[in-house]
Amino acid sequence: MEAKNIDLRGFKFIETADGSLTLYNPIFDETYHSKTAGAVRESLEKFVYPSLILEKAKSQKSIVILEVGFGLGYNAAVAITELLKVNPNLKITYWGLDLIVNPLIEKLSLPQPYGEIYELLKHRLLKEKKLQFSEGNLEFNLILGDATKTIKGLNIKADAIFHDAFSPQKNPQLWSLEFFKEEKRNIKPEGFWVSFSVAKKVRQNLLKLGFKLFNVKPVGRRAPSTAASLNPPERLNEYLTPLEEKELKKLLKG
Repeated sequence: MEAKNIDLRGFKFIETADGSLTLYNPIFDETYHSKTAGAVRESLEKFVYPSLILEKAKSQKSIVILEVGFGLGYNAAVAITELLKVNPNLKITYWGLDLIVNPLIEKLSLPQPYGEIYELLKHRLLKEKKLQFSEGNLEFNLILGDATKTIKGLNIKADAIFHDAFSPQKNPQLWSLEFFKEEKRNIKPEGFWVSFSVAKKVRQNLLKLGFKLFNVKPVGRRAPSTAASLNPPERLNEYLTPLEEKELKKLLKG
């Protein structure tokens, strides 16, 4: 889908459980965030916490994040804010992939402590029309276009990949084995891939590429979400639980 063909008239603002707003996207017939979990809570508990970047920020001098699906920018703002809380001197490099910068984010806001970074992102993207910029210890890069193509131009080593595309049912090309191969190429062996999806095919594709799988503590629903790492540390946090043997067997059976 070309960005020029996107009609914004069908987009609708929706309040989520924690009071933060999300958008309904009529193209994919989905909201950008979970209505029952809350948008900010989802950013924290499905992406930031299980990715282990906050633990790494205590000992590393830099953190690199790749996000597939910049969306409304919530994950970026929340992650950057939380990282700087842990280590104010941390160098943060953010790479985001998306089709467009949705101009409707101008009407959105985040509560403190996330509001300051979110307003900075909005100002640079919407007012200054800058997709790449540096601010203090932050290096921000947003690449627009078809992510199946733009990811092939990336050559980074991410500490975390936030895979936050629309669902496998609505946007299957971003959940394919081929796309996951590109993500694998751009992640550190000890890095964590995290996503809201718990789809069987998604997990099978990750297993085929040598990732070890983890259930992420449920938020806003009974089912967990998914985290994966090629070489995970022995010490995890409360949000991550390795898959049980019976779960793995079901996936491996196909």
